[in-house]
This record gives sequence, C-alpha cells and structure tokens, in this order.
Amino acid sequence: MKLNKNLGFLGAGNMGAALISGILASELCSREEIFAVDTNPERRKYIKDAYEIETSDNVIGVISNSDVIILAVKPQMIEALLREIVSLVGSKLIISIAAGVSLGFIEKLLLQNARVVRVMPNTPAQVGQGVSVYAPGRNATPEDAEITEQIFSAVGACYKTDEKALNAVTGLSGSGPAYVFEFLQGLIDAGVYVGLPRELATNLASQTIKGSMEMFLQNNLHPRELRDLVTSPGGTTVEGLAVLNKGGFSALLTEAVKAAAGKSEKLER
Repeated sequence: MKLNKNLGFLGAGNMGAALISGILASELCSREEIFAVDTNPERRKYIKDAYEIETSDNVIGVISNSDVIILAVKPQMIEALLREIVSLVGSKLIISIAAGVSLGFIEKLLLQNARVVRVMPNTPAQVGQGVSVYAPGRNATPEDAEITEQIFSAVGACYKTDEKALNAVTGLSGSGPAYVFEFLQGLIDAGVYVGLPRELATNLASQTIKGSMEMFLQNNLHPRELRDLVTSPGGTTVEGLAVLNKGGFSALLTEAVKAAAGKSEKLER
C-alpha cells in the first residue's frame, strides 16, 4: 500500500540507504517522494546514482519538501542537527534511529508538541531481513505509529514497545548480528582446526546456521526441542554440548546482551 507521504532522510549512511532501498522495492513511495541530505558529497552522489532520488546538502530544502523526517545521523550529531531544524519542523512527523538518544531529549529540543517516534533497527535491514522496534513519543498519533510500521516493515519485521524497553532491544537485536557473526566465525575457525579447508568450513558453518534458523521458523517447536532432535544419547552432539555448557555458553550470551543494554542506557543518560 502506498504511503502517500514525502520522506526526508537527514543522513544517508548504511541504515538510511537500507531504508531507501526497501521502501523503493516495496513501492511504498516513489523515487520522487524521497529526499536525502548528507554532508559528504561522495555519499550524496552514490545515493543519487544508486536510487535515483534527489539528494542535497541543504537541510532546509529537504525538510520543506517532506512530510516525514527520518533522523539517520550519528548520535553525537543529533543535538546540533535538532537545534538547526527546530524552527522548520512544524507539525511534521520525526522518526529517529539514533541509538541512545531518548524521546525526551528530542522532544525537549524540538519543543514539547513535537511528534516523535524512536526506532531501533538492525543491520540485516540492508538485505531486507532486519528487525526494528519502535516507541512512540508523547505526542505521536496512532497514524504516526502506522506510518512508522509501514516504513520499517519494508526492510523486515517491525514491533512496537515502550521506550523503557529499547535499551534491552539494543542489547539483543541491535547488537545481536555481531554475536551471530562472532559465532559463525568461531564455527569456521573450529572447522579449520579439525582439518577442513577454510572454504568448505565456511560453507558448512553458514549453511548450518541458515538451515537451523529455517527449521526454527517453520516448526512450532521450542529451541530446546529442536536441539534434542539433533542430540542422540551418548552421541557426538552430547559431547560438543557438554563443552559449551562447561564454558558457560548460555550465560555468556546473557552477559553480552546485558552489557550491551547497559552501555545503551549509559549513552542515553
């Protein structure tokens, strides 16, 4: 379904580009309805050539042409950007994907009646398999929530929550791809250690992770049940799992998510 809104991206980095790509692929907006600002001229040229949308270094022009403003700059740039655009926003919907920047901070700088939604996406959005979690601000309307869901559903799954949960979301799904890649690299290196060629180890490890996730997604089974399907009494898998359990594998994952969530909370403060 068409959004029928003009979108203005303030920042056109990897996540901004992923959103633009997904929005165009889903035909949520046309190329003529998307505008992007970036301070890097090479990045502007890349975005313009890759997606055939209008790019600019002029924030004022992009905001004036847009109904929805997506803040896609680095968190440390948010305050200066908000002070620059405060007089231009008016009644436009503001969607922020800046990690660790609270709704209260944005609303305070844009005045208290600003319509703001905060979103935590993750990097698999770049291949249309992301997961995004959003929290509406105090003045965001049900229509604003619907618009947010439409935009971020174009690059994967999208869920609504309260802002207080977003630090935990950051620790799990925001940082989660890095944990998965670390696990993947560990499996590959382990395969090489026991004698496999690296290319074969890479293919085996990556397809094993992909296939295992498809089993989970296509079966209404708990992960423990799926694990037990692989685990024969006295077999090879039991031996491997015993090593993981002895090393505190599950506990380490919990500590990793907890640490990332705690860091997100500190940044927000």
